[in-house]
Formats: sequence, C-alpha cells, structure tokens
Amino acid sequence: MRIIPGNAQHIGSRKEQQDDFGFSDMDNVAFVNHGGVLAVVTDGMGGLARGRQASLIAKQALLQEYDRKSIKKTIPQALVRALAVANARVVEMARQSGLEGQTGTTLAAAVINDNELHWVSVGDSRIYLYRRGELLLLTTDHDYGRQLDQEAALGQITPAEAAAHPQRQALTSYLGLRFLSEIDRNEEPLIIEVGDRILLCSDGLYKTVPEEEMVRFLDQAPQDAADGLIAATLARGKTNQDNVTVAILACELDVEIGSFRYLMSFIELYGKAMLIILILALGLGGAVYFVAPHYFVGPHYHASKIPAQDAAIDPDQFRLPDFAVPPMEEEREAASSRRAGKTRPDADQEMTEEERPKLKEKKGRKKGKRRQAEVSTPLPTPKMDGGHHD
Repeated sequence: MRIIPGNAQHIGSRKEQQDDFGFSDMDNVAFVNHGGVLAVVTDGMGGLARGRQASLIAKQALLQEYDRKSIKKTIPQALVRALAVANARVVEMARQSGLEGQTGTTLAAAVINDNELHWVSVGDSRIYLYRRGELLLLTTDHDYGRQLDQEAALGQITPAEAAAHPQRQALTSYLGLRFLSEIDRNEEPLIIEVGDRILLCSDGLYKTVPEEEMVRFLDQAPQDAADGLIAATLARGKTNQDNVTVAILACELDVEIGSFRYLMSFIELYGKAMLIILILALGLGGAVYFVAPHYFVGPHYHASKIPAQDAAIDPDQFRLPDFAVPPMEEEREAASSRRAGKTRPDADQEMTEEERPKLKEKKGRKKGKRRQAEVSTPLPTPKMDGGHHD
C-alpha cells in the first residue's frame, strides 16, 4: 500500500500560529518497512504562555524519538515511548521558564504500517477515518465538556447546563503535565483499506466546519482535500477563528505490489486447475507427436500409405532436369562439331528414327580408328651407349 500525504494550515484570526504538524521520513525505506509512516498534529494552548514553543517542542520530540524505533519494538510501544519523551520535553521547557503547569499542547499522532493503523492522542486534537463517504471519529476529546455530558446523561445536570458551562472547553489532559491522567490509543491495530483517508486536525477545523461538510473534500487527492478543508473553514468567516491545521494520510494502491498480489492470489485460487490443464496439454502434445506421423503426410510418411489418387499424379509435371551428361563434356562436343564445320542436332525430335543408328555407328567407327592408331604407333626406344659411369 502506498501512503500519500497532504497538509495545510492557517493562522485564522489569531495573532500567533500555535499549531504545528509533521511527517516521518517516507523515503527511508528500511525504517518504513517496520516503522510505517507517522503523521502528527499539535496545538499549543493559546490561553497559556509559551503555547507556540510547547507545540513545536512536542512535535519535534515525538518525531525524533519515534525515528529511533528498533525492529524489535512494536509500533504501539514506540508511540507511547515517543509520547512520554515529548511530554517530558514540554515539562522541562515549562520548568526552565518558570511556567510549570501553565503551558502545554495537545498532540495527535497516527502511524500506518502496511495495512494497519495505530494512533495515540492527548487533548482535543482529533483523528478521523474516512472510508467510502463516511467519516468516523477515532479519538476521544480530553476536555471538561465530555464529563459534563456524562453528568447530563446520568441526570445530575440538565443538557442545557452542560452545553452552557463556561469551562466546557477546558482540557483535562495535555502535554505539559507531570502525570498524564488520560491518554487515548488503540489496543489493537485498525485494518485500513485502499482508498481510506486518515485525517488529523486541530480543533480549529471541527469546531468550525461540520463533519457532514468535511466529507465533501476527502474523496479528492490528499493535498487538494487539505487545501479544500482550510478554504471551507475560512469561508465561514468567524471573527474569532482559531488556528486551523490539517494533515492527511491517503492510502492508495501500490501498482507494482498490487499487481504482484493479484497474480499470487490468482495462482492460489486457480493454481491446481492450471496445473491439471498443463499436464493434460503436455500429455496431448506428446500423443500427437508420436501418433501424427502415422496418419498425416510428413517427413516419416510411408510410401505404402500414399492414397491412390495421389499416386496417379503425372510424374512429368515434376520432372527434374537431366544431368546425365556433364555440362562441360557437352560443351566440348559442341565446340568440336563447330570446328569440323558440322552442327550438332539440338534434340532428339530433330532426328528421324533412321538417322539415330547411323550417327551412332559413325561415332563408333571414329572411336575405333583412334584406338587403332594409338596401338599401332611404336613407343620410342631408349638409347643405350654402353658407357661406364665413374
């Protein structure tokens, strides 16, 4: 599965941007194989001092610590460890500034590894799963409003009192506390599918744009979706618009891996049938190889098998050139005839039946005379001088 990121943010109507976001190194293939892809969103607490610094420190600490994850450590273990380090860094910054307990930040982090999703969050930044037109909230807001709603459900207060409470949006857990009373995370990985979108956002988005409107953008490419969500937030025109930040992890099909898996699943499903067909094809091919020469015309065809109609073919139609007389010998005879002032008959059809024996007899007499002359000619006798050789 291929993960494609998207992100966007805006300062809103605030004087300072206290939101932050980040992604792990997606080009580090060796790490991605066991650590997956991480996205994080932080939101400094605007009502407290040093909110911007707390947000930045938490983001950096989480990414750096998670990057140290070993192969032996599980993703949930690495996430919780990184969260603890991030919280310790924010607490230390607050202590050195003399603002301990007065500054902090929310944090929401999600990791996709292969087809599994893990997350962890503290505060009220959220993580959503978008799948086939539906938006599902995965995290729980750590604020006083949740407790007020529980009291209203139990009848301890009225729903109107819970909705109008002045401390409704106060956070009950955030990075910057020495002891985190509430941490939200999934115990078992959530199986994701191709086409899913994981949306991480600060409260500046969901407190302005209804979830029904968010859905309209999440079918788009991840960067287009992020830009569209920010534009929809600003289009509301709130006079006190909070910082708004969006980070998206889009789960797309990896073409190479997808093709390989499809091939493997096809083989697994139809492998036995394909093997049987292959064996039958090889057997049939072997049978044809051995049987065909006995029934079809070919290199090993027996003459006794030739059908009568084929044997009746006129052989003159396929007569080959007659090379009984060597071409050079024929040429010499023609030249000898020309020297003798004679012409050689061109073909048998130019001679009558009576002329052929006469010509043959004449040639025979000439050959006989040549042989007689060769025999009658005496051989030269070597001279013997009787001399002696010293």
